[in-house]
Amino acid sequence: GMMNRIDPTNDRKFYGCSQNGGCRGFSPASPNGFGMTIPGARKNWVAPLEFAADPKFVFGASEAVYRMNTELLPPARAWLQISPDLTDGPELPRAPGFGTITALGTTTADANLVYAGTDSGRMWVSRNAMAADPATVTWQELHSPLFPGRWVTRITVDPDNARIAWATFSGWRSGEAFPHVLMTSDGGNTWVDIVGKRVPQAPVNDVIRHPSKPKWLFIATDVGVFRTTNLGKTWLKVGDNLPLVPINDIDLPAGSDTLYAATYGRSVWTTSIAD
Repeated sequence: GMMNRIDPTNDRKFYGCSQNGGCRGFSPASPNGFGMTIPGARKNWVAPLEFAADPKFVFGASEAVYRMNTELLPPARAWLQISPDLTDGPELPRAPGFGTITALGTTTADANLVYAGTDSGRMWVSRNAMAADPATVTWQELHSPLFPGRWVTRITVDPDNARIAWATFSGWRSGEAFPHVLMTSDGGNTWVDIVGKRVPQAPVNDVIRHPSKPKWLFIATDVGVFRTTNLGKTWLKVGDNLPLVPINDIDLPAGSDTLYAATYGRSVWTTSIAD
């Protein structure tokens, strides 16, 4: 499986994807599932799928961003395109699968806010993503001298303050090992580097915020999981026995002290962060 999302308001509603955006939705009303393959000419091997602030809506992406109301019945239950091509194009003559959106970022703090990042490091934001007419949704490309021009691995928006977001990047494809974790506090207009050389030189694949401690962040890298309690001034490694493989995803459920880390090929690991 690739992207999997469980409705935070109803764990009997969930969505699972195979490679290249081949997604299906499941709910009590559709126990056998319904097809919701993300449209598009070019889709990432792990095409992004994220909930809107109202989880009956989901966003998916190929070279463009799409929106779906999953509670409608066919044919109304369909992907609606809400962006143009946000990528650099197919980037021929390289292998197929390039020129894709690799990350979407949403938040319950602002239903209209959606970030998008691409496999070439471009960053975009929409501030009216839930407009009734999908043709009226607008996008602004973001720029910063700190953007590394590398694969955007994750965009996480603060659940309480929509002006704050974090973006992580991987230079693995480009043969670059530097970690990149950038933070904005003004809705994407400016960004700062919050990791520098304070973690090992390796790609960063995920970033999450502690559900109740807004200055605590966790990052998943190719060489382990790291934590900051002060928005990046200092970082500490979490645990000492993870296998030395990339950590692709991390999760800390609200109300829990158990941090989950999903590895590349070595299962899911857990640790307690209770202090």
